[in-house]
Amino acid sequence: LSIILLLSIITFSPQITDYFRGMTAITGRAQQGTYDLNLTIGNQAPVIQAANITAMGDVSIVLDSSKEVSFTFVACDSDQQNSALKAYGNFTGEDAFFDSNITCQATGWTNTTCKGFNCTFDIWYFYKSGSWNASMNITDGTTWAHNNASTFTLGSTTGMTISPAELNWANLNLDTWNQTSNNDPIIINNTGNFNITVNNVNITGYNLKGEETLTEYIPAINFTVSTTSGGVSCSGDTCTECFNSTTQGVGILNETSANIAGSMLPRGNHSLQDMKTGQENISFCLVHVPPSAMISAQSYSTLNSQQWIVGVA
Repeated sequence: LSIILLLSIITFSPQITDYFRGMTAITGRAQQGTYDLNLTIGNQAPVIQAANITAMGDVSIVLDSSKEVSFTFVACDSDQQNSALKAYGNFTGEDAFFDSNITCQATGWTNTTCKGFNCTFDIWYFYKSGSWNASMNITDGTTWAHNNASTFTLGSTTGMTISPAELNWANLNLDTWNQTSNNDPIIINNTGNFNITVNNVNITGYNLKGEETLTEYIPAINFTVSTTSGGVSCSGDTCTECFNSTTQGVGILNETSANIAGSMLPRGNHSLQDMKTGQENISFCLVHVPPSAMISAQSYSTLNSQQWIVGVA
């Protein structure tokens, strides 16, 4: 009877039944938990549209001066009309002769996310000819974008100037030797970007006729020219621009071009005035003033003959 009563209590009592069922569900492990999430979303970088970069084509220098060149492009940022959107341009020569970073000017928004830019740069007369690269960099204040899509060709141009334009000698006497000019050297400036290599500065002379008696003249071959000078106080063999026993000034030919030995005129910024960058100097000597048997005392010049010519090859 006692056993029957106990089974009846277990079978029909929901509280006791739930107690034993609960005991069978205990595992000792948590069934769920919570976690913190922390995500950082990066800024989307701006982009430069290659299709909207202007092609620059061929460019030529302006002799002895500069020339402004420019290119335009469109940059886009997913942030609508982001005021921080700025651009910088970079021009690089073929031999890295020049590298310039410049701030590009905004030309206005083309739509809600894209802005146009114009980059300008001065090409100077001494910049090397060949292929140049125009690159552009854009930033939205956080990230950068870069593009090298625009190149241009800088042409080769030859140009020069000389100073002074008039060569003088002090008072000369008949039948004298090694008389140097009193206002040389003539300074030759390379005003282009073409390199004049060694021995390629030349001079063409003409016989100097008398200003009164035109039939008398001092032969052009009596003059010599050199890239060095003995100075204002030189005389005889110390005058390196003269042709004598120790120096070899180049004889000037009548109506014929003669190359000046050792001369050269590389491209460069001649405004440095250091007598070598973009410059060459030449000095003159009247090796022999003819004697009275050949000419008379009077002035001799290019007044009644052609002017002498300094050139480059």
